[in-house]
Amino acid sequence: MTQIGYLWDDDLACEVVVIEDEAGEQWLEIQRGLDFDEQDVALGMDTYCLVRDGAATHYGGVRIWNLAEGVLTLHLTGEAAAALSLERRVRFTVDTDGESVLRECLPRILG
Repeated sequence: MTQIGYLWDDDLACEVVVIEDEAGEQWLEIQRGLDFDEQDVALGMDTYCLVRDGAATHYGGVRIWNLAEGVLTLHLTGEAAAALSLERRVRFTVDTDGESVLRECLPRILG
């Protein structure tokens, strides 16, 4: 089962949902800054950021997301999928606690 974590960091000025595989070898972070400056806006970085395994990143890119019956499904844009080396549709099975975190945090982060 996929592990879900959440972090709010005032020092880094961001909040992060971490989706990690069972073995802890691969993960996807969905990060959002707590505020954005003019440079962020000019560079198109005034949105959430997807980070795969701490290396590949993409700003924006989630077309649709759905959380139902313990399964999180992310439908990515082609550009995001290519940048992150993922399929355009990715699914994660989560437990009840993980589902609660996702229901609380994803609307705010991806909103």
